[in-house]
Amino acid sequence: MEKEFGRYRIKNAQDMQQRVDAYFRACDTNMETRLVGTGMNAAIMTVPEPKTYTWTGLALAVGLTSRTALLNYYNRDEYHEVLLEAKMRIKDQWEGKLARLGNNSGVIFNLTNSQDAEDTWSNKQDVNLGGQPDNPVKVESQLSIEQLRKIKEVLGNGPV
Repeated sequence: MEKEFGRYRIKNAQDMQQRVDAYFRACDTNMETRLVGTGMNAAIMTVPEPKTYTWTGLALAVGLTSRTALLNYYNRDEYHEVLLEAKMRIKDQWEGKLARLGNNSGVIFNLTNSQDAEDTWSNKQDVNLGGQPDNPVKVESQLSIEQLRKIKEVLGNGPV
């Protein structure tokens, strides 16, 4: 195969689709060997352990050496639909983790910092506390809505 952006040249959108599908299959069918059980009942077993989908993992799987190289393909008309669907599948998995994980910091970081023009993820709230209508005070999300209501009442603007 000829070299291009990464290790191997991607011939066309169909070739890209095959590589993307292979990446998702590999993640879904991943197996890990681990110690299962304790004491005398402990045994080394190979168990299913699906891998989390990532944009970087996808880039490596299709033969590229950076996320930027994959974004270059994403921005090309021929490959856009294939990679848009892959990107949405990756985001779907990460969004699903928000509902399941006890510590969401990493998931929130990923969703907040992997934005595109069509995304609107944010970790901030815009709240107008009596300032200009088109110039709200930006408040970090550490304050609860109830705390913000109390602040507004104290400032004399009445209940929210």
